Amino acid sequence: MDVTEARLISLYGNYIGENKATVGTIYGSDLEGFLLQRGQAYDNVDLQVAGVDVTYKEKGGKISDIETDLNPEKTYSVSFNSYAYGSDYAPVDGFTEQYTTESTEKEMLLDYVAGLDVVGEEVAEDRVKVE
Repeated sequence: MDVTEARLISLYGNYIGENKATVGTIYGSDLEGFLLQRGQAYDNVDLQVAGVDVTYKEKGGKISDIETDLNPEKTYSVSFNSYAYGSDYAPVDGFTEQYTTESTEKEMLLDYVAGLDVVGEEVAEDRVKVE
């Protein structure tokens, strides 16, 4: 199957847009707190975290706790959608903004897919769990 811009937009229509990425750093303890706060505020898992195992604990149908393999004292690089960071996610305790990208999400996704050797294989990841 050919991967075209129209096909990507049809798959990622709610995600892809003209927003940019706001990039910065955050301590593991603050990131874990932010993930728990978001989970409890919206009672779902609305954030994706690459390179980190996250398990949300439920009690009575509500998110009550979180377990991660984050090191509380380590600094992590993170990226937020520039629109969400300017509204839903601001301020994030402990987040130090470094820059906002020049490229849009749409441009970054198209560049990423164009650079792949294989497109269309399933990604076998189990990064987020809800128990």
